[in-house]
Amino acid sequence: MSWDEVYKRIFAKASMTEKFFRDREYAGYKRTWITWPMLERKIGRRRPSEYQVVSYALSYWSPDPNSPTYRYLGAPFELSPTHHIQKWYIYFRDKSPLVKAVVEAGGWHDYSDPHEIVYWKYNAMMDEEETVVDGLLEQIVKTKHDTMLSEDMLKFYRDYYDPLRFIWHALQMHCAYLGQMAPTSTVINIFTFMAMDYLRRAQRVAQRIKMLDIVYPGYGFGAYGRQKWEEDPAYQPLRQAVEQMLVAYDYTEALVSFALAIKPAADIALLEYYGRLADLNGDKYLYQIHLSFLKDSQRHQDQLVALFKYAFERAPSTKDIVRSQLGRWRNAAEASVRGLRPVFESMPVKIPVDEVVDSVKAKFRELDSAIGL
Repeated sequence: MSWDEVYKRIFAKASMTEKFFRDREYAGYKRTWITWPMLERKIGRRRPSEYQVVSYALSYWSPDPNSPTYRYLGAPFELSPTHHIQKWYIYFRDKSPLVKAVVEAGGWHDYSDPHEIVYWKYNAMMDEEETVVDGLLEQIVKTKHDTMLSEDMLKFYRDYYDPLRFIWHALQMHCAYLGQMAPTSTVINIFTFMAMDYLRRAQRVAQRIKMLDIVYPGYGFGAYGRQKWEEDPAYQPLRQAVEQMLVAYDYTEALVSFALAIKPAADIALLEYYGRLADLNGDKYLYQIHLSFLKDSQRHQDQLVALFKYAFERAPSTKDIVRSQLGRWRNAAEASVRGLRPVFESMPVKIPVDEVVDSVKAKFRELDSAIGL
């Protein structure tokens, strides 16, 4: 007796329907050679990689109309089709133009992370990077580096570096949203690990500020970061852009605003150029710490470029969808960087803000070329 006949004999009487979620997945298969039939369709009887086993097509709430809950409920979760969570996902994800177009063209399941990151691999990789950063912080303490910082660098840390805690946390929250609403498990994975990278950044900023507070207990380190983020004119264009991005609930806009505008601008201005500015003004360690974060950013770029290329190859019309939203968000990103003029031009050794903006624009052109936009 086949497994589905056994299953029906045991459970059919208690079920509300004679249809079973996995029946269609197994249709046409006389024998299952691996544990996940959808993966067998992709690679045949070849042995799957570890990444494929733990990543491929594992989200049952995907917008794929062939997924179990959609076939029988017309919605992503095993809830009433009128439940508010169902409505949220249907409206903001499944009807989102980029997601919908790719689903209609065959679906999202075959997207693959070019780095094939799995949990243990991520932990091993980050353990190495955290060892590097820990070593740099130990050197700061050992050499009493903070006692030799100039007054201008101390003000930079207190007034302009401390607010990065809130920026990185906001981008972490946005990654969490992009992961939670993602159309398939391989996309969920990249944003989950990305969110962890932003948590790492926020934690290291807080640690660095506390180190300075120990050396300069009366200077106000850690006391004004939120106020500076909410009120300092230098950060208000960026705060406006980030907060508007956080309420861009439509998945297409949430993805485009983050991946192709706000994130690359923040990485260039707040990681690369803040690091350079510190290096030019007597703090070599901050730039070296930021180099570790920039490695994460390069991995993020590879994953996001692959994601957009996948969408464009499946559904070429999605290029026009992305273009229609890109202008607004890139203008906001450029305005955010220009707003940082007081940061870059108030230090003894300055960096012209126009140089930073030009680097951001160059990054935008690089991304457009990479994804074929």
